[in-house]
Amino acid sequence: MRGHNPLWIGLAALALGGCTVIFGDVDKAECHTDYDCPGTERCATHGRCVNLSLVEFDAEPFDVETRDMAPPPDMAPPPDMAPDMGPDMTPDLGETGPPFPNGDCFDGDGAELLVDDLVPESDPAYALHIPQFACTPYALVWTIETAEGVSVVWDTDGDLVAEHLEPVDGEGGEDPRDVEPVALAFGGRYAVEGPHLLVPHLNTAENTRPPNILHVDLRDGARDFIAPSSYPQRDPVRVDGRTLMLEAVPGGGEQVIVVAHGEGIDAYQRCGRGGVRQWGAAGGAGWTAWFEQRAGSRLPRLVVTDARCTGPRRERLLPRPVSESARLWPVPGGVVWLQPSEDARANQIYAWFFERVGAEPGPLAGPAASGNPIELVTRGAWLSVVGYSAAGGARYPIDLVDLDDGALSADRDGRRPALSDRYLMWVEFDTGDNTWRLSYEHL
Repeated sequence: MRGHNPLWIGLAALALGGCTVIFGDVDKAECHTDYDCPGTERCATHGRCVNLSLVEFDAEPFDVETRDMAPPPDMAPPPDMAPDMGPDMTPDLGETGPPFPNGDCFDGDGAELLVDDLVPESDPAYALHIPQFACTPYALVWTIETAEGVSVVWDTDGDLVAEHLEPVDGEGGEDPRDVEPVALAFGGRYAVEGPHLLVPHLNTAENTRPPNILHVDLRDGARDFIAPSSYPQRDPVRVDGRTLMLEAVPGGGEQVIVVAHGEGIDAYQRCGRGGVRQWGAAGGAGWTAWFEQRAGSRLPRLVVTDARCTGPRRERLLPRPVSESARLWPVPGGVVWLQPSEDARANQIYAWFFERVGAEPGPLAGPAASGNPIELVTRGAWLSVVGYSAAGGARYPIDLVDLDDGALSADRDGRRPALSDRYLMWVEFDTGDNTWRLSYEHL
């Protein structure tokens, strides 16, 4: 570690201060009554069977519909047929609870894991994929690339052994893996929070085979698309009991979708409006934020509204364009993101502490990152940024900042940083073996 960098101290002051959703006409009614639909699905007003975990929405934006999931009185089963919701219906996690109860996915205070412990034997053709790791009390999650493409895999028992991930040879053989990997849609990125893993995955039930957001329960492996659609979805974010995602809009562009869950009511809400495109969504307790650009406008806006994007909006026009691959990251009291500099030759770390009276978007005070910032992640009051440096030393230096006191630690070189409650993780490329290594340290 290189100690504290005074240029980062200014950070402390700021830190303190199922079913398919159909657009348009449907040429054929799928059902007329609930009895025409399988299982627990119901017949919606447009003649389509919908799962009880989803809701219908109107064509006009900013309309939200919630549905009480209790069956109507005439549909209620007799008492002796009512589902048993006793303790035996809860997920069986064993007597010890989650496999990593404190989020301790590794042994020791800091070390490296050889990629050979985590992925199949590397082929040079696949070495360009940069693995992305995450750690929750329920699993260690990461990505691998093989001849079939990129997949998301996870370990729920701590046995990081290569044979769990090796592809099955021949037909009819047993799969030695603990879990079946989930293919990651091209260019997608996954999200994980607690036992909830969200992966953009091809929905083959749709004629267009779009990538939709697949939910995997890491406790029992159950999988389902949380909001099946004939339009592509990407960039899931799981926060505060709800899922944010981007969904393509007919005619072009994308909009933020919020799928909220809890207390017997689910809500599916579009945050989009006509003539705008949205991206980079983030959320926190009671709020949702995203980038938004109006048709014909040269500059984007930063929008903040309530948790289900149904309340008043606060908007700020940004000084320069923002990449469509950029995303917002939550920090105490606001959000941060990578904003191109005025000459577009470098990036700056921008922040908007919208919970502070009078605060406006602007450069994060004093961030002298090691190199040009190209990757950024946050968790709570921790911020980690990867820079790019072409002048000697670490090529991809990684800084870790405690926003509570402005303390900076550095002396790392790697890519794809990830923060959990207990760790900073990143990967380093071994040019000799042409493989990636996972490194980690306790926060």
